[in-house]
Amino acid sequence: MGGVVTKLSEAKNVRIESQDSCYVLHADVKLVDGTYKPAEYPLDMVLGNQNGEFAWRSKRFSRSARNISINGTVLTAELCAENGSWQVDIFDLDDQIVVVGGELVVTEIPSVRVLAAAEVNDFLPPGLCGRSAVLMGV
Repeated sequence: MGGVVTKLSEAKNVRIESQDSCYVLHADVKLVDGTYKPAEYPLDMVLGNQNGEFAWRSKRFSRSARNISINGTVLTAELCAENGSWQVDIFDLDDQIVVVGGELVVTEIPSVRVLAAAEVNDFLPPGLCGRSAVLMGV
């Protein structure tokens, strides 16, 4: 994995879909040669619900969410609070997910550590919904 790092907002057709009991972010990402390819990332692996608000570096937001939608890179949902009420919250994924080498990658703002292919295998945790993810920061 390596190459140019671009923002999620530069991708096309950004959308979310429910798959295997979790929500997955899909986008068509631009490659160095100017073509586009589909990419995906399981949002439930990095986004949770903390008392009715999205919580980054948490998990399984969709288990306590309804009316989940995305507009551009902004995720919106009603999230269940501890008192049982539903609260609308928004979360801009463009601040946390980037495109590296044609893949959607979670980053720690303000910088990204791009791993060489040989390094990636050492850091791939098992992913929610049978997928894997790279969670690295500098």
